[in-house]
Amino acid sequence: MQIFHYEVADSSEGPRLAAALLAAAPGWEIEHFTRLADFRERMHAFVEPDSIAVLAAANASELREMQDLGDLIQDIGIILVLPDWQDSTLRQAHHLRPRFCCEKNDSYTGLHQIVRKMVQASH
Repeated sequence: MQIFHYEVADSSEGPRLAAALLAAAPGWEIEHFTRLADFRERMHAFVEPDSIAVLAAANASELREMQDLGDLIQDIGIILVLPDWQDSTLRQAHHLRPRFCCEKNDSYTGLHQIVRKMVQASH
C-alpha cells in the first residue's frame, strides 16, 4: 500500500492536513504533490493495491481537473478534501467515487479515522 497526498503549495490548510495524515499513518511514507500534473504523472507508474490518495481540491475548477484522472485512480481509495459543501461541488466529487469527503475547514478528525482504518486494513 502507498499513500499519496495532493494539495496546492500555497494552501493555508496544508500543514494541518499533512499533520493529520502523518498522525493517521505513523511510519508510512507519504508521497506529497503540490502540482496536479506531477500527481497525474506519478499515477502512470506502478501503484500498489489498496493504496490511498488524499486529494485536496482548492476550488471547483481544480475538482473538475481531478475528474480527468479517471482510470488512473479507479483502483485506489480516494479521500477528497472539498473547497465547500455546495450541491455542484458534491455532484462533481461523486464522479471520483471517494470513500470519504470532508471540507477544507474541517477538523480532519473523520479523515484521520478513515485513513487509520484503511492503513490497518492493509496489514
